[in-house]
Amino acid sequence: MEANNMKKTEQELKEAVISSENDAEETTSPVSHGGVTGDSYDMEPETPEEEADEFLGKEGIRVDYTFTGDEVRTGLKLFQKETVYKKNIIYSLILAAIFGVYMIGMATQGTFNGFTAFICVMCVSLIALIWYLPLVHVSKTAKAIDENPVMEFSMEIFDTGVRIREENGAFVLHYGKEITKVMETDALFLLCAGKERLFVVPKRCTGDDTDAVRDVLKAGIGEEKYLVKA
Repeated sequence: MEANNMKKTEQELKEAVISSENDAEETTSPVSHGGVTGDSYDMEPETPEEEADEFLGKEGIRVDYTFTGDEVRTGLKLFQKETVYKKNIIYSLILAAIFGVYMIGMATQGTFNGFTAFICVMCVSLIALIWYLPLVHVSKTAKAIDENPVMEFSMEIFDTGVRIREENGAFVLHYGKEITKVMETDALFLLCAGKERLFVVPKRCTGDDTDAVRDVLKAGIGEEKYLVKA
């Protein structure tokens, strides 16, 4: 029974990884609703369209921005460390446990077993693959952004959330709801929408408003959810 459960778990992980490779190949646009996904097999979260001006009467900070492939690469690597890496550690531990069980079983039997050896090799291969795919996603996304025409966005930053405008319309993201974390580097503000999507705002585009943007974002998301990265 335990062996069947382990084989089922391994098969599910294998199918998920294979599916992610296919999804990565089918992806044509690296940017959706002003953000990029953290991994090739992440589902794009719903983006609430703005039905009414909920910021009416409020004074916000407007930032018109673009981003380059290098800026997105930097942002995605940090984003993956906060999200994808934790998930991959769990998968790796499961696969390592399966590997250990089969290796102990083969050692106990004292004879070589082709099927057991295959399972062990598969476990090691899957561990390598689930760590390799996020790196490929970062590289492909950054390359696609550099190869496509520059996309321009406009973000208005308020005390309760942000409004992002693009050619398809405008949508709102609220602190503590859609925006779950904010990270800052020397060159970037990174708005994390859950564990799936990242919004990259370069400081070169905030100009003299950089300090004001920092203050509003930090007050909105809270000190504990505002992370400063080197």
